[in-house]
Amino acid sequence: MKTTKNSIVVFLIILATHLSSYAQYNGGDSSGSFSEELSITSCGIPAHFNAYFGGFNDGATNDELSNTACGFPPSFFAYLGGTDDGATVDELSATICGFPPSFYAYFGGTDDGAATDEIFIGICPFPPSFYAYFGGFDDGFVVDITVPICPTAAPVASFTASATEICVGQAVTFTDTSINIPSGWTWTFTGGTPSSSSVQNPVITYNTPGSYAVTLLVANFNGTDTQTISGYITVTAFPTITATTPASRCGTGTVTLGATASAGTLSWYANPTGGIAIGTGTSFTTPSITTTTTYYVETVNGVCSSARTLVNATVNTIPTIISTTPNSRCGTGFVQLSATGSVGNLEWFANATGGSPIAFGTSYTTPNTLSFTRDYYVEAVNGTCRSGRVAVTATINPAAAITGTTPSFACDSGAVTLGAATDAGTLNWYNASTGGTILGTGTSFTTPSLLISTIFYVEAVNGTCVSARTAVTASVYPTPLVTAVSQVTPICTSGSTTLSASSNYNGTNTWAWYDSASGGNL
Repeated sequence: MKTTKNSIVVFLIILATHLSSYAQYNGGDSSGSFSEELSITSCGIPAHFNAYFGGFNDGATNDELSNTACGFPPSFFAYLGGTDDGATVDELSATICGFPPSFYAYFGGTDDGAATDEIFIGICPFPPSFYAYFGGFDDGFVVDITVPICPTAAPVASFTASATEICVGQAVTFTDTSINIPSGWTWTFTGGTPSSSSVQNPVITYNTPGSYAVTLLVANFNGTDTQTISGYITVTAFPTITATTPASRCGTGTVTLGATASAGTLSWYANPTGGIAIGTGTSFTTPSITTTTTYYVETVNGVCSSARTLVNATVNTIPTIISTTPNSRCGTGFVQLSATGSVGNLEWFANATGGSPIAFGTSYTTPNTLSFTRDYYVEAVNGTCRSGRVAVTATINPAAAITGTTPSFACDSGAVTLGAATDAGTLNWYNASTGGTILGTGTSFTTPSLLISTIFYVEAVNGTCVSARTAVTASVYPTPLVTAVSQVTPICTSGSTTLSASSNYNGTNTWAWYDSASGGNL
């Protein structure tokens, strides 16, 4: 009985490494045939195939199937014998590809009429197995396997990227677009993480700004190819807003804001997210606004954008001085003034325009050496907005004094008119040295009808300054009568004499002598 044997040899192709190869011995009747494996010594395919296909005592030779090129041998030589058949050696030519799309083989015995079928490549770049029937007597066994078409030439490397401009920390998906069905990929990514890969479509992250090359080496059993694109991936750091310049104005109107960035172009927005830009550049002038409004600025550098930063456009109410409180004092010293504003803070000045503030707040105390009346000025300040300055008077009133008095009298009874003088102010008349009620004002005062002498008091009032009261007497004297007149000594012929008189008034009298009963000379 003839032994029928199917041989399956599996190959795994790893490009850029050496592969195992095979050879086989396939016998005829009672040949005790067997299959053995021979190792490849070079190339991606065995350098040659050795096959013995024997029969009965045929003394068949062992011929070599030469591999003339490393991709795959251009032809195969096979001796396929039977019983004393003296079969010849035929050539199986590789007409296309690095490997023929099919092999035709007759593996016959004595009069077995075995058919010849194709042995197709299983997968690229090298079939994982070969199926062969090397037959004997009259078995009519066929050999058949069909597989896809394999590459016919070395690959041509090419690739694309999901993005060529990215921001720091972002990832790129690389897609192999090489032709001629490569089966091995060696990627090199300068600046990437990881920096190399052997998968067909790797995902790479870039963490450092810069411009980086990408290299792809592809291979199949027909050869290799490399594509390098310099500066293919541009990685940009996320830009930042480094400073902003808010601004304000007084009342309704436009406000000009500013900002600076680490890199890129500045864009201005009305919202913290979304929306369309309402301005670009390092400055932005708002439309006319009536209230404080917040705007937002971001910078875009390439495909990288910063977070938006808010910038306030402040509208301050224009303030006004609502009221002032002047003040005065008597003589040299300090005077405290005050004022109120509609909004903001108050500043005090020595002059109606210009100069620096001399005080802040709702009140101002003048120097203690102030000796004359003068105006100070106050204005309200609300942010950058100022009211007009308003004068507030600090009055210095001279201390009033009584400079003279004019007492008077009445005879027996009646009203007496008194008089007084002052260096400043108005005179007030009283009937008491302190307190009491004003009896009259002015430089003269007529008393009521008096029966006895009475003391009245006068003071000078100059603004808030009041002098001490001075006494002025309204005297009431009884009318005197001459009760006797006498001559002390007589005159003889001629000479002088002394006259004397007496009165009913016991007080001090002033006597007046005349030379006639009425009129005449004193």
